Amino acid sequence: MRAPYFTGRPPSSDDLWRLDEEVSLPWTEVSDIEVHQDDEIPIDLNFSTVHKIRIHEDHHNLDGSEDGFALKILDPITLPESAEDSFKNERTSRILHPHITALLTAFEHRTKFHLLLPFAEGPGQTFPTTKAIGCLTYRPPEADIKDSETDHSWDIWCLGCVFLELVTWVIQGESGVKAFGDKRLSEEKGRDQEDTFFRGKPRGILKCFFTTKIKQSVTSHIRDLRTNQECTEELRAFLRCIEENMLVVKSNQRATSPQVRDSLKDLVDQLAGTTGTHQQQHHQSEIAPLLGGQSETTGSGVGKYT
Repeated sequence: MRAPYFTGRPPSSDDLWRLDEEVSLPWTEVSDIEVHQDDEIPIDLNFSTVHKIRIHEDHHNLDGSEDGFALKILDPITLPESAEDSFKNERTSRILHPHITALLTAFEHRTKFHLLLPFAEGPGQTFPTTKAIGCLTYRPPEADIKDSETDHSWDIWCLGCVFLELVTWVIQGESGVKAFGDKRLSEEKGRDQEDTFFRGKPRGILKCFFTTKIKQSVTSHIRDLRTNQECTEELRAFLRCIEENMLVVKSNQRATSPQVRDSLKDLVDQLAGTTGTHQQQHHQSEIAPLLGGQSETTGSGVGKYT
């Protein structure tokens, strides 16, 4: 019987170790993460599960084995694209921060993706997540539809709202951001005014169905930003990405997270190569750090079979 030997992640390598199906994982103990009844913290996050494991001492040289390890398993059968994208993002990111658990190694085994991390005995269960899930202003149209599904496209809409306010701030400053909010709010009629980026209209004989669309104040604001003399070609490209790919009413027609990432990377590359006017350099210095650059990649962190 063969079993792998885990050595941790090399400093610079993006190789993914795919274990043969007949290989046995050298776990000596596997248990579910305990969740208190009142915590309301789901361990099954749509397509992933987390377990506490112990590895046979002859099959690793990882530090911190006294408390065991946390093993996150992503099942692509449930959500193929989401699982694979999430696995790739977590595997290739190098997040080094004292308050963030660092990834030890990552591998694929029997069509499932595995992420191995130190086991944290911290007070996470003592301080559960709040029931307030975020700013209602940035919520997508499907948030107002009963029993609608929540997926990654929800975040794309919210991020598009934040990005639009970011571009507004770059071009018009803080006063422009406030004026933009006032315009969205003033478009609502009636007593129940609410600041959102979309509006719903009742339709049908009984007025019990709703159709949603982007607020006119939002589309006109984007148009005004494009024609502003402070708006560079890079900012116009950013606005086009926001309007055409992110602030899309139908959630299944929005860009995916990787598509948004690639669009931003292309924009950052354009900004990095920008030369010429002082105005372009000024906007580059302001917005490029906010968009981020290329992330470093690291390796699989697994060794030979034994």
